[in-house]
Amino acid sequence: MKLNQPDELQQLIRGGESVTLEFKQTVSHPEKIAKTLVAFANTVGGKLVIGVSDRKEIIGVDPEEEKFALQIAASEYCIPAIELTYSEAEIEDKTVLIVEVAQSIRMHFYVKGNNGLQQFYVRQNNQNKLVAKE
Repeated sequence: MKLNQPDELQQLIRGGESVTLEFKQTVSHPEKIAKTLVAFANTVGGKLVIGVSDRKEIIGVDPEEEKFALQIAASEYCIPAIELTYSEAEIEDKTVLIVEVAQSIRMHFYVKGNNGLQQFYVRQNNQNKLVAKE
């Protein structure tokens, strides 16, 4: 479901973070956001809403800058690379980026950790949980 209707998105935001929803003001550290991408893919999929604070405030972002950082996270820190789907919404004269991660049926995804370790994450409630390091 594409969330490009402002009222649909505001309803989603009011519901708060969950197993399938995470808010970020910006993607400042691609290596950290990779954990959320991997956890969504390894669990039931999910949406990352960029430009919204944890307190559900609409901050807004430059979607092109955020897409650049997300592509780095998805291709350089996720093993194998994760395919992302993007949509944008205008709320309160601010642009919010919605990033969708599909659930993986056939494979597991890992985060490329320090010292070459591969870390396996799943989504539990509204948290990313490290399950195993290889």
